[in-house]
Amino acid sequence: MNAIIRYALAFQLCMVFTTANTVSDTAKKTSEEEVTCCVHSDSEASITNEAIPDIATDAPKAVDVTEVIPFIQRELKKRDLIARLPQNESLADFDGGSYLFINASDTKLLCEIGERTFELASGEGRLLQSAFTQTDKPYQVTLSYQLDDTTWKVYKDTRWTTTKSYRSLIYFHKDPDNGRLKMVPMVDILPYAQPNNE
Repeated sequence: MNAIIRYALAFQLCMVFTTANTVSDTAKKTSEEEVTCCVHSDSEASITNEAIPDIATDAPKAVDVTEVIPFIQRELKKRDLIARLPQNESLADFDGGSYLFINASDTKLLCEIGERTFELASGEGRLLQSAFTQTDKPYQVTLSYQLDDTTWKVYKDTRWTTTKSYRSLIYFHKDPDNGRLKMVPMVDILPYAQPNNE
């Protein structure tokens, strides 16, 4: 009996380490695959005719993506893309814990991130800084795209967490193979915590 218990414990420990390593490896990769964990697929996406939520007055700030979008289109499949983004003054605050949303598709998006709600027009970028995010627990994230003036279709429905150790780029574009909306999430793991210069 003791031998069976020891074997069961050893097997559980092995599974924990295997899962941890898999999650770590996945977080370090820049992938063009759509997020599949805890989200609705396109076939499960819902359509709502309810009124559009009030747009937050303190929504993420607009950023200049004039040079950024062509760069991403060229470099999308290459590593270290975020670290090599063309720099401008509006991207100066893209630091640890921040999310940069860029819409290179021809569809208007509605982003509900925790308590923040904002629209993302075609060709627009917005920066959600760490000051706007919750770092102690996951928060609800719902991303929708516009079908017409009053109708939105839920594209992704999930939960996110964030820490100062990485920054994220959420890139939307039209899939050249099928013409459908595609989201490409990218993570840049920072080598050290952002310094406090105050």
